[in-house]
Amino acid sequence: MVDAGALGFVEVLEGMTRFLDTGEMAKTVAPVHAGEEVMIGSAAPSADQDFRFCTECLVAAPAEQSIDLRQLRETLAPLGASLVVSGSKRKARIHVHVDEPDEVFRIAGSFGTVSAQKADDMRMQQSAAHHQAQRQIAVTTDSGADLPEELIERLGIHVVPARIHFGNRSYLDKVSMTPAEFYRELLVNPVHPKTSQPPPGDFRRTFEFLASHYQGIVSINTVIDSLNASTGEGLVVLAAAEAAARGADMATVERVAREAVLRTRTFAMLKDVRFGVRGGRVPAIVGKIARWLRLTVILRTYPDGRVAAGGGLFGPHRLRERFAKFVVKNMPFDAGREQLRILIGCGLTPADGHFVAEELQRRLPADSIESIVFTEMGPAIGVHGGPETILVALQPIARR
Repeated sequence: MVDAGALGFVEVLEGMTRFLDTGEMAKTVAPVHAGEEVMIGSAAPSADQDFRFCTECLVAAPAEQSIDLRQLRETLAPLGASLVVSGSKRKARIHVHVDEPDEVFRIAGSFGTVSAQKADDMRMQQSAAHHQAQRQIAVTTDSGADLPEELIERLGIHVVPARIHFGNRSYLDKVSMTPAEFYRELLVNPVHPKTSQPPPGDFRRTFEFLASHYQGIVSINTVIDSLNASTGEGLVVLAAAEAAARGADMATVERVAREAVLRTRTFAMLKDVRFGVRGGRVPAIVGKIARWLRLTVILRTYPDGRVAAGGGLFGPHRLRERFAKFVVKNMPFDAGREQLRILIGCGLTPADGHFVAEELQRRLPADSIESIVFTEMGPAIGVHGGPETILVALQPIARR
């Protein structure tokens, strides 16, 4: 005796065997279905199944109220495919495939308190399932590492989203809230946001999936500490992912990542110190002195992993030029044997990043820059620096 799932599997095996033996395919017969009802808790499948995120969350009803499960399903159904809403009038679980997870969370929030949000990138999972034969090692990180989306997709980097909290409302970093949306909210919301690492369960799901497709996983976050932030962490991830894409084994990818950690430095110019004070990165007394002296604070990373004030610029004039000069002065490298890989991140002022890039090119020795890449700055540093922060990460690499 077997259940329906096992019977279906037997039918599949028999069909495969028949095709392999005879080369003939049986005529497909549509299943008999009486009535118009669908499975309890589900929505009819959408014609367009090419959605990016497998999205889930829990919804808890407010005190002395209940959740209308049917209305919740009907409201969510137009958003995507594979919708399942299950549970009770007090608590419901939502599963749906969509392109915009935040819309799911927003609608769910109108029915109650939302928790346990997740959004797994199915395109990256599909890419992992069909990764090139020569790639043995997967590289993962959290969304605190800032890299351009094009590089993340091309190198198959798996990113687990951190959490952003504005009061009681939570978002998945770079999934249900983009960096641009974060900075717009930062400017108008009286509640200063907080960020938190992804929960262990998110990493576990990622590791379990990748372990079935790769020989090993190099995770750059708390497993291998980048001792950097934002674009600096991004450069460490980039070095590891490039080694993995070349077909390097586990030991080699890990070694490349750890060597990149030791070489990478990150600098951030905070045009508005108020955000650093509100976020606790800059002491309140330092903020008062900075405003009184018209001092622009520069944060930097240190070899032990600290992110702290590393200098300042007095007066409001030529800040971008002087910041570039500060970076060059505090980033020693052997120009004869090395070149610099540079990653620049900005919030709502990308033109400032391009200006700083031109200044770095002017001040550094000729032919000393291997590449300059630009990216959006995520909230890891932006929560302390605000939307006008300019981030510069530098990583010396051997000349080729």
